[in-house]
Amino acid sequence: MVELTSVSRPNPPRVIAAEASIPALTAIIQVWCRYLSFPLWAGFVLLSLWILVQYPDRMPVLLAAALPAALILQQSLPTYRSTLPIFPAFLALQGLTFTAPLLNADLTADWRVEISAGLLSATAMPLLLWFLALWLGWRYTPASAMARRLMARPLSHALQSPGYLPHLALLLMILLQVFMNSGFYWDVFGGLGQGLVSPFRTFIAFAGLVGGFVGAYCWSRGRLRDSLVWMVLFMVPVFLALRSLLLSTLQGILFAAMLGMWLGRAKQALSITLVTLLLLSFLNSGKGVMRATYWGRDADIPANPIVLIQQWVWATSLANRPDSKVESNDLFTQRFNNLQNLLYVEQELAGGTPPLGGLSFLVIPQVLVPRILNPDKVRSQEGQVLLNLHFGRQRNREDTETAYIAWGMLAESVGNFGRTVGPIAIGLLTGILLRLTENIGRGQLLLSTPGLLSLALGLLWVTAYEMVYSTFAAAAFQIIVTVLLLGWWFRPRPSSAPIP
Repeated sequence: MVELTSVSRPNPPRVIAAEASIPALTAIIQVWCRYLSFPLWAGFVLLSLWILVQYPDRMPVLLAAALPAALILQQSLPTYRSTLPIFPAFLALQGLTFTAPLLNADLTADWRVEISAGLLSATAMPLLLWFLALWLGWRYTPASAMARRLMARPLSHALQSPGYLPHLALLLMILLQVFMNSGFYWDVFGGLGQGLVSPFRTFIAFAGLVGGFVGAYCWSRGRLRDSLVWMVLFMVPVFLALRSLLLSTLQGILFAAMLGMWLGRAKQALSITLVTLLLLSFLNSGKGVMRATYWGRDADIPANPIVLIQQWVWATSLANRPDSKVESNDLFTQRFNNLQNLLYVEQELAGGTPPLGGLSFLVIPQVLVPRILNPDKVRSQEGQVLLNLHFGRQRNREDTETAYIAWGMLAESVGNFGRTVGPIAIGLLTGILLRLTENIGRGQLLLSTPGLLSLALGLLWVTAYEMVYSTFAAAAFQIIVTVLLLGWWFRPRPSSAPIP
């Protein structure tokens, strides 16, 4: 039976097994790390040798990104005993997004960047400072900051007895998404609809995270009822995300499911993870063309999933056509590509464009105001918009509404405060926030309020490799409010049964 209720029983059950606690799941991660340690280091050495022979001018980038990330991971991973390894996951993805493009002959997907040995060497210092600042911010933030001393009671026992919770969570996500995409949503809420869009999307994304994570974890453990039904329900949000042309929710649910498989020790975890990463690379490589085709022309997106997939394949092939003024997208190596953003901002600063001076961070208080209270509030991507307009990547605000050109936190820091102060200041801040996110769930049950909050924010950090801080702050604020409200509603309450 699934226990997810706001009414507690007169005699509450014993605390659930240690398997459902964050320390127990961290122990599983340690096992995976021991298995993967040697292959990863061997891969790093082979990659270094290959780049040294093929593209020696790229070695400064490799040594400034992959090497410090690998060394910090080796130092930090063994210290994890009672928290989710959110910092290592974020760090590994940062290293990946600056290293993967080095494998591509074109190197950068942004045709406006004029690659030279000098420009590549110029990125080494910001990269080194970024990774060092991340580590220092995380390392010297007290492990007790924002951590609970006592274990919070669970909201659900779903990891032991999932019942149909994963199925219902995915079904709820699907129904709410269909409701939002229909005109009925606006008929119901009228003028309040615009202000409720963001909370609805946050709740939809959270339902997807629950359904994906709990379902994948319990499937790995052989506890999931009607696995085929769950898998079919899991595929529906994939199609809905394709039709929306907004892939952030899709990335969240896929990463949640992958995390559940890894923690559940699924034998297929590695192969499914590789397939998922290739799928995301494929979808993102054609995303720009699809948006230009349908958003730019205000055309209807095909309702037939087969036709839609055919269109996406066409868009991916179009995006890969050689053209000096068309972005080159080589699936994995160019999708996970923050290097192009850093190279671009370095080039513009060297060309005389002044730094933005922190303006993309000053909009954060504005994006935290609910739209229902301020219908004219700026978009959560406002920091990204300011950077793109200031550095000439887009011409006007109309362009920013149809094409989203990502930046990432390091490029944003350099664009605001320069190549030295920016990586140090924002890197330290990010390292501190990563430690605090881990501390929230330190020693807690995974499906308690602090455990869920740490997990949900951790998944946000994992998918934030392209985000600017205004986008991240808005998403984090919505997640915190959603989890706290759910924790309050489903909290264990004293029994009202009369005393005999």
